[in-house]
Amino acid sequence: MKKISQVYYVNGKFLPAKKAVINVMDIGLLRGFGVFDFIVTYNNHPFLINEHIDRLFKSASLINLNIGKTKEEIKKIIKSTLKKNVWPEEKTIRVVITGGIGNSSTEPSPKTTLIIIIEPKHNYPQSYYENGISVITYDYVRPLALSKSLDYSIAIKSLGLSRKKGGVEAIYIDKKNKTVSEATTSNLFLIKNGKIFTSDTDVLNGVTRDLIIKLLKKTYPVKKQEIELSKLISADEVFITASNKEVMPVVVIDNRKVGKGKVGPITKDVISIFRNYVNSRKW
Repeated sequence: MKKISQVYYVNGKFLPAKKAVINVMDIGLLRGFGVFDFIVTYNNHPFLINEHIDRLFKSASLINLNIGKTKEEIKKIIKSTLKKNVWPEEKTIRVVITGGIGNSSTEPSPKTTLIIIIEPKHNYPQSYYENGISVITYDYVRPLALSKSLDYSIAIKSLGLSRKKGGVEAIYIDKKNKTVSEATTSNLFLIKNGKIFTSDTDVLNGVTRDLIIKLLKKTYPVKKQEIELSKLISADEVFITASNKEVMPVVVIDNRKVGKGKVGPITKDVISIFRNYVNSRKW
């Protein structure tokens, strides 16, 4: 791949990627106190930027993190940073906000740290969408599930376990209550007898998830409810959604086939509906 010149934003400055650094005493590094959001571009325009910024502010409010800027200011900085990255390929935008450098390692500063990272967008193999993916389950209930915080320790651990088994994702289940919530970096949908379900318990409100629910309102109304583990095991079809994954079919869970072990007709339709929506947008 041709070498590109990446420019990041760090606390008011546009810097080359290699020079974009923060203080080692930042509470985001010392304690993981911070939030982020992740946006992709289509035609080099940030997709659903307002929805992502809304979620960013909600994430911050849930951990009592004062962003220190308005939504419009954040939006303006994101777009300014994009303009500094002039290479033509599609991009991903990671907005990170931490509690900055406080008087101690447990005390946030009134002056937060704001970082915007622009990276090349790496698409998943087309085979994932045509043939489906394999995932594992992992027993975990994410605390403060509505906040997209910096703490991804369990996500990284469970994703590593999944990859060792040839999987792409890990689905969080609660063995005690026998329920299923979401995946490490994705939301989960399952299909049974032609009906689509997604959990509304202990899950992040995914921007792609919310869009899918709206797009399917007329054709396949989605039921948001607590999902029993038994329903996941007996599902006819399963798919996950995320900004970087779009709509991705799941055909194997814990070495057990989902339905017939192939991408189902409704999932194929949902993929088509999503991509038609993206392609029909006027940027």
